[in-house]
Amino acid sequence: MGVLGEGGFGRVFLGRSPEDRQVAVKVAKTERAADPEFRRMFHREVRLARLVPQFCTAVVLDSGEEGGRPYLVTEFVDGPTLRDHIRDHGPLTSARLTRVAVAIANALVAIHGVGMVHRDLKPGNVLLSPDGPLVIDFGIAAALGGTARFADQVTPGFLAPEQVEWNQPVGPPADVFAWGAVVAYAATGQHPYGTGGPEAFLFRVVHEEPDLTGVPDPLRAIVADAMRRDPAARPTAAALHDRLIEATTAPAVTGRSGDPATLDAVVRPGPVNSGGPPAKGRGRRWAVLALVAAVIGVAVLVPLAGWWPAGDRTLATEERPSAAHQLVVAARRAEDPELAFRLALAAYRTDPSREAALSLLAAADRSDLTAATLTSRTGAIDTFGFSPDGQLLTADKDSTELWDTSVRGAADTSLATFAAGTYSWTFSPDGSRLVTTGPTGALRLWDTSRRAAVTNSLATFDETNFGGFSPDGALLATDGDRFPGERAVHLWDISVGPVATDRPLATVADSRFGGFSPDGSMFATIKDDTVELWDTPARDADASLRLRASLVGVPDLVGGVVFSPDSSLIVAHINGEDTVWVWSTRVSAGVTTSPLTSFTSGLPIFYDAVFSPDSSLVAVISGPGPQSLDRAVRLWDLPTRGRTAGPHANLIGHAEGVGGVVFSPDGTLIATAGEDDVVMLWDPATRDTNDSPLATFTGHPGGFTDLAFSSDGALLATAGADGAIRLWDTSAQGTQSVPLVALPGRASEDAAVLPTSDGLLTATAADNGAVVLWDLDPARLAERSCGDPIRWLDEREWREAVRDLPYQPPCGSS
Repeated sequence: MGVLGEGGFGRVFLGRSPEDRQVAVKVAKTERAADPEFRRMFHREVRLARLVPQFCTAVVLDSGEEGGRPYLVTEFVDGPTLRDHIRDHGPLTSARLTRVAVAIANALVAIHGVGMVHRDLKPGNVLLSPDGPLVIDFGIAAALGGTARFADQVTPGFLAPEQVEWNQPVGPPADVFAWGAVVAYAATGQHPYGTGGPEAFLFRVVHEEPDLTGVPDPLRAIVADAMRRDPAARPTAAALHDRLIEATTAPAVTGRSGDPATLDAVVRPGPVNSGGPPAKGRGRRWAVLALVAAVIGVAVLVPLAGWWPAGDRTLATEERPSAAHQLVVAARRAEDPELAFRLALAAYRTDPSREAALSLLAAADRSDLTAATLTSRTGAIDTFGFSPDGQLLTADKDSTELWDTSVRGAADTSLATFAAGTYSWTFSPDGSRLVTTGPTGALRLWDTSRRAAVTNSLATFDETNFGGFSPDGALLATDGDRFPGERAVHLWDISVGPVATDRPLATVADSRFGGFSPDGSMFATIKDDTVELWDTPARDADASLRLRASLVGVPDLVGGVVFSPDSSLIVAHINGEDTVWVWSTRVSAGVTTSPLTSFTSGLPIFYDAVFSPDSSLVAVISGPGPQSLDRAVRLWDLPTRGRTAGPHANLIGHAEGVGGVVFSPDGTLIATAGEDDVVMLWDPATRDTNDSPLATFTGHPGGFTDLAFSSDGALLATAGADGAIRLWDTSAQGTQSVPLVALPGRASEDAAVLPTSDGLLTATAADNGAVVLWDLDPARLAERSCGDPIRWLDEREWREAVRDLPYQPPCGSS
């Protein structure tokens, strides 16, 4: 139908919709289209432009590429630009100048409110429509601004100083500056920096003050503040708008709808439309006839994405699960990763179900999940792990540091530094104490509740072994030749420091330490073929030990013991044997008691016993390595009475020995890790002695170093010898080779996983010797993502994914 104009972006054509409505079609120049960065910026900014409320701009109807050239379709606004009007009729009258000034400021409030910056506000980008002034071409200006020095591509005279100078950040203050220049031009018909060539304009913008002669009061003072050279000294668009309202009267004007209204009612901004629908009746889905294809030279009909009607109701509560599910399905099918994330974010915000949460994590980019990068000032980090209270411990050969895992971004300052290198360590259950083993083999005790720059140890224990912490972290158990000629278990009061290493709280002679019960009421020691249970002593000067029971019935030296989670049972085994003995701990003081039951597992060698969370099952494995000739996990019911001939289930599926087993928090799943580099999920309630796994997860070359379920059991985290952490959906079935999320690490380095109340804390090693912390909480991910409007699903995308349910702005109230 004809050419409307031409600019830095390309040509603007007049087109017509199937409903015989006029549209403006803007097609990029060939040289612009050849720049991938230009195309990326163009599509990003157009997405943001769709979020700008329609009262202040020409509505974006569609955008895309055809023949490799980006195009943009907007409603056609029948009216001159501010530049053309002043050229033909001269400066604006005082009343009209005020209306235009307020309307442009109002538009900037809306544009900035969705995270955009116009960057090229000028009289040619202000349309004087019958419904009022409109600001146009902000998406195009932003795309142009990403390709070269912006001042080389747009009209001089309306640019802020930071846009003229190299390598200066350009933000909303640049638009405020341009507003002042546009208002000055509208008031006087002259550029505020005079006449001349582009170089003269650019020099004056940076080095001189604008000439505001002829700008009427009270606008002149407001314009002067807006055009300050320092961006930080300029008012925000919202502050600018408020000053205008306060400084002007309220004559009757015509609003966007054509109805008379007061100035205050027309221009005072309401809430910015956060991705919500336009006003009802704005128009049906558009379609360009053949104009774009004809202009570009491609014989293809270009469908318009369109501006959809909003519908006349919001999404009902009972409809949210269905809408979220449809969005999740669409996210899985989406080939564009950014669209997949927008769909997943909308699904989670619509209904934060397990399915939607996992979809959001799966669609997230690694940068979305990166919480912090920790770099030690002492050198490359050799090893690391989490404390029970969620802090991170890192170590190299010279020092050990504790880090705050709530930090974000790059960090090189730790909470505390311990003046010793560390080969291995163990935290107390409450995270307030730490035992480390260094190059000399000595045990050193540290107070990790202190946040000093450098912390000295509370005690050093030579020639002894770490036994364990009591559940409350107040007692430390050691065993070994702590004193000459003595093999004994020693208990130490570590609730206050420093600790006198020559005065233990209590001693059990000729014994090895077995462990504290989970409830803290007792501890076990091992003396040859007998397990002794002791009441945990009080921490005072008169502390004394009381023997609760002697557990007998094992025919040889006891290799180790394990308490059940509820502390009611204790399991013992003999090294190199295949029998496990089980006793009750609920016995009278001082008695000698025989086992409740014993299991002959049939395994070539005992490696580990793991209880289910409710203490009703115990899983027994023979472990990894060449000594393991068995590839099964035996499950036994507890408590039973008498000798049990066989397990209630044999979990057989691994091609090599099983080295790890863990129950989900609710006990409904069990995960096993084998030397065949495979993790399997099983149903522990099965009674089939040869049952198949529910799911098989592959993909960790070199085997597994850790397994952990999330607190809700929805995720299984596996850490491998390749230094990576992989997250798996525990509802999956069959063989899975691609994880839900893969967090990269450095090969042969640590990877740490800690279940927390709201998910998982994870850390991997970076190539530069730092440690990367990852945030896998979907709620926090959604909150962060909602801060970037480019990640909001628009109405067209919703309609393509969700059938017969009204659009919901993803980052409004959910």
